Amino acid sequence: MPKSTSTLQGKGSIILATVKGDVHDIGKNISGPLLIGGAMTLRTYTSVKIATQCDQPVVYVKDASRAVAVVAALLDTDKKFNFITQTKQEYQDLRQAYAEMLHERVRIDYWGYQADECHNNEELIQ
Repeated sequence: MPKSTSTLQGKGSIILATVKGDVHDIGKNISGPLLIGGAMTLRTYTSVKIATQCDQPVVYVKDASRAVAVVAALLDTDKKFNFITQTKQEYQDLRQAYAEMLHERVRIDYWGYQADECHNNEELIQ
């Protein structure tokens, strides 16, 4: 069989790791996409604690069976930008919802408001 003159080029690097200790510390110095998932963390935790600490894309993968599709999207030059943009927007929405939930919890647990109690700004200032 004749030798092929074409060369294969890599499309990127995938890092698979297990971490003992604090999960959100692993993404700080990684230069490529970071996949987070499984039983160790949640999508909200990934968006609030991990993705905010990384310059490169961070993707929560619910279970290993979905990792191949995520990696394929990240390596496909036609899909990567939209995939990352959509993921970042989802994480922003999750962070906003999480902040609103925390605010509601503080209002009820620490400030003594009822769950359905509403006040306008003027009433709150008095």
